[in-house]
Amino acid sequence: MPTGSKATFVANDPRTMGVAFVADPAAFFALTQRKQWVPIAQALPGPGLAARATLPASGVISHLKVMFVGTVTATVDATTRSRWPYGFLERLYLVPNGQHNLYSVAGEKLVALRVAKYPNGWHQNDDLDVIPGGDGAGQTVTAVGSPNDMVLTWDVPVAIDDGNLIGSLYAQSTTMNIELLLQQAATDDIIDAGAGAVTFDGTFYVEVTTYGVPHGAAGVDNRLITPDTSRLHAVQQKNTPITAAGETRAYLTRVQGQVDRLLVSAFEADPAGSTTDEYLYADADPGGANDLDGIRIEYGADVRPYSFVPAAFLAQQNLEDYGERLPYGNLAFDFLVENPIRDVVNMPSLTEAAVVLDVGTGATVAAGARAEVVQESLFI
Repeated sequence: MPTGSKATFVANDPRTMGVAFVADPAAFFALTQRKQWVPIAQALPGPGLAARATLPASGVISHLKVMFVGTVTATVDATTRSRWPYGFLERLYLVPNGQHNLYSVAGEKLVALRVAKYPNGWHQNDDLDVIPGGDGAGQTVTAVGSPNDMVLTWDVPVAIDDGNLIGSLYAQSTTMNIELLLQQAATDDIIDAGAGAVTFDGTFYVEVTTYGVPHGAAGVDNRLITPDTSRLHAVQQKNTPITAAGETRAYLTRVQGQVDRLLVSAFEADPAGSTTDEYLYADADPGGANDLDGIRIEYGADVRPYSFVPAAFLAQQNLEDYGERLPYGNLAFDFLVENPIRDVVNMPSLTEAAVVLDVGTGATVAAGARAEVVQESLFI
């Protein structure tokens, strides 16, 4: 997979492409036309492998929707693991010019991000996906009636905001090649086949939303008119091992820009090795089993601007913000939900920035335990 660490080489406006243009969002929105392309079909690559889709070199790309349509077949009843079913997408990578993973994130994290961006009970009440056996660990995918229909959907907001299109990708150039990589999970990581076998069959579809790039009046000002494409929007996941109860520091990535949202979850043991729920939860009874006692943001060794003890205070805040708890044990530090101008975090001014998780003494920390932090950023 591409593992580039810098975004400064990613050309995201016509300036670096020798094209005459003017960045004028008001004129752009008055003249542009939205287009949702016929979905790109990619055959299922196989367990642990990645399908690669090249996005159209047209307009400004603002949003992607990925859908898996297919079946799961079990030769005997199979039991699901913690990341079922959306962890079927092991990792999604959005890669402009092969240089930088703007997106590098697991499928179930995308579902949590979708709930945070589009709240008010969307995930619980209006989900049209087809999930054999049900969501989460310990569910049964039956051999009777196999193959079972399976439909899963993931949203990929390329722009951080669907209205102003900030963070969208300028794709209308022969020098810009934008690829989406869809890595299928190893089967045993998401479902236990027991004495039998589980197989998946189907297709990934990628729907691309773009906006046409208009020209000014011919003979007067025939330059291209673009929205604000000066900043890039990244959603990147980093996993940090948890070795014992107590505090674990998961350090953030320092970027030349701002952090807009953090999604945080933790496993007390490797979720690929168990059919029971291995998530640590923000409960109100510190010290209990499967418990996350506290959580905070810390920088400069001793500055703690956000501290939640017990961690249930943050879960309650998320409930108020989104109308439901985030799925897959996630908690969100959301700097966009109330007043972005006031609350977003300016990363260049911070040192040693980290999310600190306090794992309860009642947790059974085992091999493969880890904290997972998704950092949503806007940077130049």
